[in-house]
Amino acid sequence: MIYEDSRYKEAILLSLIGLPQDLTDRIRRNVVLYPEVLTAEDFGQELSIHVVEPGETLDSIAFDVYGEGNERLWWVLGQINNVIDPFDLRVGMDIIIPPLTEIMSKGY
Repeated sequence: MIYEDSRYKEAILLSLIGLPQDLTDRIRRNVVLYPEVLTAEDFGQELSIHVVEPGETLDSIAFDVYGEGNERLWWVLGQINNVIDPFDLRVGMDIIIPPLTEIMSKGY
């Protein structure tokens, strides 16, 4: 499973710094303690594709796609696209983007 990689767990935990406690609790519960792996199939038919440009990271893509305050959803993009290091994207790489409404409806 993707969460067995300690670098991924560490990146998730570092992303929680400064977030409200209720949100960090929900993320810890859904991501760290329950290591289910999300796939594109979990989010229905309304997926879009983002092509990585120079300098982009998963959190910058999440910010651009989902708006301010939602860059915290970078880990959803990481799981769906099998990206362990959110800063190690290749230019030209296709990133599958699920709709924000689908992510929120699942409680993330």
